[in-house]
Amino acid sequence: MIQHQAKQAQFIVVSLRRPMIEAAQRTIGVTQARGAYTQVLGINLAKAT
Repeated sequence: MIQHQAKQAQFIVVSLRRPMIEAAQRTIGVTQARGAYTQVLGINLAKAT
């Protein structure tokens, strides 16, 4: 459903499911680091060919 609707809209999905993450065009990880701050990580999921 998201792939079909993505032609007309942008989606932000919060998920820990691997298939959902692998299907994404872009993935951003947010994690709480030591202390009281968070880290935002760009994740490159380019598939090897």
